[in-house]
Amino acid sequence: MLPNNRKAPLKWLITMLALLLLALPLVGCGKDNDEDNKSAGSSKTIVATYTGGQVTEKELNAFLGAHEFFSQDPMYPYYKMMPDFKESLLRQLIATRLLGAELDESSRKETEKQAKDDINEMDKSIKSDANSKEQFAQIMNELNIKLDDLRTYMESQYNMQEYFDKKYTEEDAKKEYDVQIAKDKNAFISIATVRHVLVATDDKEGNELRTKEEALKRAQEAYQKLKNGGDWVAVAKEYSDDEGSVEAGGQYVDVEVTQWVANFRDHAIQQPINEIGEPFETEYGYHVMLVESRNPNDFASVKNDVKFTMINNFFANYLKEELDKLDLKITLPQEEAEVPADDNANADTDGDAGGSEKTE
Repeated sequence: MLPNNRKAPLKWLITMLALLLLALPLVGCGKDNDEDNKSAGSSKTIVATYTGGQVTEKELNAFLGAHEFFSQDPMYPYYKMMPDFKESLLRQLIATRLLGAELDESSRKETEKQAKDDINEMDKSIKSDANSKEQFAQIMNELNIKLDDLRTYMESQYNMQEYFDKKYTEEDAKKEYDVQIAKDKNAFISIATVRHVLVATDDKEGNELRTKEEALKRAQEAYQKLKNGGDWVAVAKEYSDDEGSVEAGGQYVDVEVTQWVANFRDHAIQQPINEIGEPFETEYGYHVMLVESRNPNDFASVKNDVKFTMINNFFANYLKEELDKLDLKITLPQEEAEVPADDNANADTDGDAGGSEKTE
């Protein structure tokens, strides 16, 4: 929704755009009128009104195109299929306008210059790469946008970064951090590296492999061997039913803990590091776990995440609550979403990803 870092450096910008086969042609300085841009929408058709302003179809389509251009999410074509997708981005466009307008003149001039400088520098950098110009021109044509639309979009995002830098200071983030840590000392832990042995009660088809009593007894045997210095690879091969991690000695490296079921996740978060824990139960059976590392959750390590969460919470509430107080009226035409062409669209998305315990 919003960039993580204020005024992203040009190097990052160029790298990101290079992923889109970027080689910039001169597309932004021609005559700009509705006759030349029929496919981009009309500047006379109003799609939203609110206290103090309005949005035309042309303005919305430029914002939509630039938003898609800068997105690196491969699922973007599917997001566009959602019935409220366009309205959601229309609300974002209005919100960025209103919040950006709250900046003082000096700040707005700075963000305008930042966006213009970045686009100009991008122009110089990419025009030299003739091999990808045609591909980039095709992207711009497909999205019905011009260079100036990218600049306008970038300026709106820089405005948001500036606005929230002023609204939420590091001191504000520290207060929020303290509140969350007081509620849960393990707050902000999101990634862990663990080793484990799974002694399952059922096989993949749901047939019983062993009773809970038998599984617990077997898990306790594995636990004792590991506590006595046993090799994880050997013990995992002998005892573990998690095929996805056996060859790695039961190891999963830098996994988002939210991917695991509750009790497995809680042990990964709470168990002392480098101590082999006693067997515990999940719906898959009994586990013996060693937590090798977790991402640190001290304030210095997570302050940007804390601030980003505060920003997103504010922005989500603004979109949901504040805009409707401005007598917002949306008049988007009804459209039928098109299914994106994708050879993998019918792929099985319910698979087990190799039997990985990440489903835990």
